[in-house]
Amino acid sequence: MGELLKLLSSPQTADMVMQTLASYVIYVYPGILSIYWFNFLNARTTKNTQAFLAKSFAISYLYNICLKTSLKQITFEKTTPNEKSIIYNAILIIGSFVFPYVWHRVKQSKLSIKICEWLKIDTSIVSVPFELISDKEEQYTCLKVYLTNSPYIYIGYLEQYEYEEEHEKYVILTGYRKYCVESDLAEKEILTFDSEDYREKVLIKFDDIRLIEKLEEKRAKKLYMEKVCKQDNQTNILICLQKNRKFHRRPKTSRKCQMSRR
Repeated sequence: MGELLKLLSSPQTADMVMQTLASYVIYVYPGILSIYWFNFLNARTTKNTQAFLAKSFAISYLYNICLKTSLKQITFEKTTPNEKSIIYNAILIIGSFVFPYVWHRVKQSKLSIKICEWLKIDTSIVSVPFELISDKEEQYTCLKVYLTNSPYIYIGYLEQYEYEEEHEKYVILTGYRKYCVESDLAEKEILTFDSEDYREKVLIKFDDIRLIEKLEEKRAKKLYMEKVCKQDNQTNILICLQKNRKFHRRPKTSRKCQMSRR
């Protein structure tokens, strides 16, 4: 520390050190921005490790090489672009957000999935159960959760979940129903909310879960309509089943997700 203070005590030496650092910053911060932004789009936690620094440097170096080559082709100049200029850094910052977003969209596109299927490439490396059981054709994900040391069962729409090792794992269901398993294995309904009651939520810790069953969209829709139809007479049942109900949308493939309703 003392040597560093002596080095920075001289104005000329300090200015030289700052200029040297400034020339290397462009090979660090674009990659950091891109990694944080891409992990945010995929709802992942960014870990500050040595691998993270190596990735950020590699990405930043690639950005700079591409940008310098592009600017030379556009301006028809053989000189190296000014790396300290505001325009140069502004382009780097914009690219740090644009490229990860484009890659995120391409990765989730139907064309990308079809190409991987045609090449017989399996990209299902996700270990999160909710991402594995979600169906892209469905507008929402309805789950039936069995508890380990409790006779209770919960049915509801998946709103949020946490499945990373560094955090406490849980799942949040909204518009849920609560059942009690009796001695004859019959499921007695003891608490129920309508599908539109998105403010009614229950948090279930993963340690308390024994089994998770995903309800197919038509099955879940029929289950939630049964209560409303039972309140009507027999002549109105058909009309009731044909009514357009409001349901929560299917969650995106992410670690945490906030469900929306139509």
